[in-house]
Amino acid sequence: MTLPPELLPALEAIRTLLEKGLPQDETVLRYAASTHADASSETLAALFANRDDPEASSLAELLLFPGEEAQRRLETALEAACATPEQARELEQAVEDAVARTWALLPGGQRLELPLEPGEAALFVRRLRPEHTAPPQVLAAVERRFSGEEALEFKIMLRHCRLAWTPQRRAYVCAVLGGLEASARDTADALAWALRHLADADSQASFVDGLSAAYAALEANLKRARDFGRLLRTSSYEVMMSQGVRAPHLHEEGIRREMELVDMICQAVAGRPAWTLAGLGQMDMGDMDDPEALMEAFTRLGG
Repeated sequence: MTLPPELLPALEAIRTLLEKGLPQDETVLRYAASTHADASSETLAALFANRDDPEASSLAELLLFPGEEAQRRLETALEAACATPEQARELEQAVEDAVARTWALLPGGQRLELPLEPGEAALFVRRLRPEHTAPPQVLAAVERRFSGEEALEFKIMLRHCRLAWTPQRRAYVCAVLGGLEASARDTADALAWALRHLADADSQASFVDGLSAAYAALEANLKRARDFGRLLRTSSYEVMMSQGVRAPHLHEEGIRREMELVDMICQAVAGRPAWTLAGLGQMDMGDMDDPEALMEAFTRLGG
């Protein structure tokens, strides 16, 4: 098949990667050891060859999944291609036609040949999500604040998030990227939280109300976790169970961590701590699709 010229570099990058081999981590060896008490390349090859075996199918899923290293090597080519959904399907078929095998590059330097069954090369491309390149304005926001491996990490995160882009969501993510501290070790975690939050939220809902509700829910859960901890210190778990008290399944440290991330995002877009959101959430900012206007409105509402 004939691909559009803009897709040819992505095809070549994917084909080259598959021909050189897919880097694997210790997960593969742990899987082999857990299922066959043997993590040798011979055992893996025998498992992979028997595709009718459910364990072989699970191993194939593991070996042929584009991991972090593969994503890093291919992101630049995928971004340049900026494929549409239709072009992504064309790219899948082109790789399917061009590649019949790959290699698993195991820890320790071993190479395991992986003959590909019909559809597996196309599935590899599909999992790269070539049609999910972030909007140009968001990529530009990444490049203005970050560089090198950090910028690459954020672009990959944006490609693989579940977010369906709208002008308002684009503006919000640009505002977060523009305000986050570029040197903060928590920047990636904060961006990941923001993307999950937006993906789960109503696309028409107020960003301020969404952050406010999320922070309030975290505060309530933190109180529940603390209250349960106090009860547990003055009684025993068995006695509490007999009295009908149930553990809230809340991890205090995890809740505190999530509150820190919400606070980072609030500081990024509004320049103020998250606990002030309750008041901001009662005011209407209108329908905005510009990140600078969004940040200005946040700050204005805060007084």
